[in-house]
Amino acid sequence: PGYLIGGKTGTAETSFKNSNGRRIKHTWFVAYAPHENPRYAVVVLDSEGLSGRSSCAPLAKIVFTSLKDLPNPSHIEPRKKVFTLGDNARSL
Repeated sequence: PGYLIGGKTGTAETSFKNSNGRRIKHTWFVAYAPHENPRYAVVVLDSEGLSGRSSCAPLAKIVFTSLKDLPNPSHIEPRKKVFTLGDNARSL
């Protein structure tokens, strides 16, 4: 998508079997970008994937490619949240 992405794949075999008698695998890819100054984190999980690399990483690339077209929100001030706990209120 035009910038470096840091990420890690994973695969976990379950005790369930598919219609072919093979154990079902949960695969995932967790990533952040840009690598040098992270602004976004993406997790893709496939409950019946082949591997994190082949099933999930390509979907994460699509998400990151879409994110680069979003406007830069750096000028937006976060809103303070107020939580009320009985008679005590505090601002975070």
